[in-house]
Amino acid sequence: MSQKKVEIKNDQLLDARKAALHEQIHGKIRAHGKLWGMDVFSWANPSGDLVATTIESFPYPVIWIVNQDLLDWCSVNYPNICVNVKTIIAQDQKYEIYSKLDLIHVEKMIGAGSVENSLEIMKKFVRKGAIVLFTSTGVEWERSQKIFVDFLNLHQNK
Repeated sequence: MSQKKVEIKNDQLLDARKAALHEQIHGKIRAHGKLWGMDVFSWANPSGDLVATTIESFPYPVIWIVNQDLLDWCSVNYPNICVNVKTIIAQDQKYEIYSKLDLIHVEKMIGAGSVENSLEIMKKFVRKGAIVLFTSTGVEWERSQKIFVDFLNLHQNK
């Protein structure tokens, strides 16, 4: 192989690796299809700005499973974020969550304490036509994402 072709191939591999690292760090929303009549999405390491504007654009009620830090950031920087959100489940809080959301009306705000508990709690709020958005952030984002995907694989009708 000529030196020029090798350099082009190396550049392509480097660009692909950079894109994969960017996606891993900043995340990309992923559609998972339907679960109990709800559209399901997950987003690992989302940008707060992007997740807020995405939630604001959803046309249906949202059940948001989220880490407290991302929730707090979004609620401060995008106070209208909860217009479409009907249920918030904070996967990393054990008690009912209030924090910076004291003045924002959401039907249900629950602290689950773990991803597993969040998914069990979500079952109680199934509503056909709703959207489930699972966001995973922080040092445990990979483990959280895997638990969520495993849950979907177990419960989705194939």
